[in-house]
Amino acid sequence: VNTGSTWRMTSLPGDELEPAWSANGENLAYVHQQDREWTLVLKRRGQPAEVLARSTQPIAAPSWRPDGSLLTWLQETSDGWVVQMTILSQPRLTRTLIRGEDFFIAPVAWPNRQEMIYAAGGKLRRRDFNSWISRNIPFHANVGSASGFASPRATVRRLPEVPQPAGRRILRATRLFDGLGGGVREHQDIVIDGGMVSAVEARRARTDGIVIDLGDATILAGYIDSYARLDETTHPSIGPMLLGLGVTTLVSDHPRAAEFNEIWSGKTLPGPRVLPAATIDSASHEKPYPWLITLHGDMTTGTRFRNAVHSWQKRGVAVLADSWQAALGSGAALLLGTDTRPASPRGVHYQDVQLASGVGAITFVSGLADATTSGLDDIWQNRVARAISPQSDLSRRFSRPPHLTAAAPLLVLGSAPNGLPPGIALHAEFRALADAGLRNEQVLRTAGVNAAAALGFGLQLGRVTSGAAADLLVVDGNPLDNIADTLKVIGVVRNGRFFSVSGLLDLADAARIVE
Repeated sequence: VNTGSTWRMTSLPGDELEPAWSANGENLAYVHQQDREWTLVLKRRGQPAEVLARSTQPIAAPSWRPDGSLLTWLQETSDGWVVQMTILSQPRLTRTLIRGEDFFIAPVAWPNRQEMIYAAGGKLRRRDFNSWISRNIPFHANVGSASGFASPRATVRRLPEVPQPAGRRILRATRLFDGLGGGVREHQDIVIDGGMVSAVEARRARTDGIVIDLGDATILAGYIDSYARLDETTHPSIGPMLLGLGVTTLVSDHPRAAEFNEIWSGKTLPGPRVLPAATIDSASHEKPYPWLITLHGDMTTGTRFRNAVHSWQKRGVAVLADSWQAALGSGAALLLGTDTRPASPRGVHYQDVQLASGVGAITFVSGLADATTSGLDDIWQNRVARAISPQSDLSRRFSRPPHLTAAAPLLVLGSAPNGLPPGIALHAEFRALADAGLRNEQVLRTAGVNAAAALGFGLQLGRVTSGAAADLLVVDGNPLDNIADTLKVIGVVRNGRFFSVSGLLDLADAARIVE
């Protein structure tokens, strides 16, 4: 450290992870992962590397006993994670030290050679080396309202006004999922006046408007992508295609967001409602405010922007942090990526990252889809998806799908992290959320009422009910039975106007020809 000299110690193919130095600084243990095999490697000073353990299931968190006589490490088994111990005798001896607890993936700490401390079940646990019994370490933490900030009151922001069509339309289909829960309702009439839903009623003979009967289909609220990626090559002609995939609202930091919103709000070239996002250090404090502020960094960055975060929240603007450290330091109530929050292997979070600002539980923006997500090939076979982009591959970000059933009420769909083109990225998130254990109704809520609440839309979006915006989808099938049916969009109501998917593709083609 004094000289600043550096040199490379390992050069194996694959990933070399979690280095742990012995107390005397001479010996190194680390985890090597390649394909579906994990090894625990010991590299003694001046000696070739030695494999201490090999497994087709994950190995993690090596830790040295202070005297260097043994290593503890965690291993996943068919019965859950266990703490293993390798005694560095000749021959080497490995045995299971602790099992049957919900371990956090963190190294065992050794205050001395006879005592171990580890984290499991949301608690700190202590065990003597020669004992079979662990004890909880009692502690008490007063987590108050940091910097005197109180919880920001929920603020509902009005959506930008756009021209609305005149007249009344009545939309009907066999099934309705209103977005509020309780499954589908059958044989309902959705009454649309201008650009708003004015009533949801039992089907009856009507002479009070134009009836659009869509037969054996399901009507549901348009999908909200709370954090979407529009790149610099995005052309306005993509708007109708995004509607064709069911995206009726998206939030993006694209510099042309306001322009796209204006273009796509009419009937000539319809597209989703586009609401602007901005980074916290670039956002203008003049109205109209962004709909989402993003914060990138660590605990130090979060603390530095705490006052700014609180100021934006008081105005009703959601703030999204890209790490739990930044969220904890700043008081941001949205956290990007469910993989960024510390959790046990069972997916339990034990309230350890509840915000110190007092705003309550964090809401997570999904960002889940990767190469392991099931059903991606089916998405690319959709004719609208093919029109948007040729098939592209995702990188692998998770060794296996996260299990998020317990977090379902706190999840909103945001597709930017997966890197796919917009619309396609949203449907990849649907599949990833289903892989993570959410029921189909819960998956739909992440792009419906959950997203609407997190972004300050209130009752205006994400549901099919009186007073909500008339942003509706008609799908062939029932997404509550089969999540793949979310992609089978046959018609879209945007701002009270009905469009068939075929008609939307024709509008997109015409826009490209004109350009």
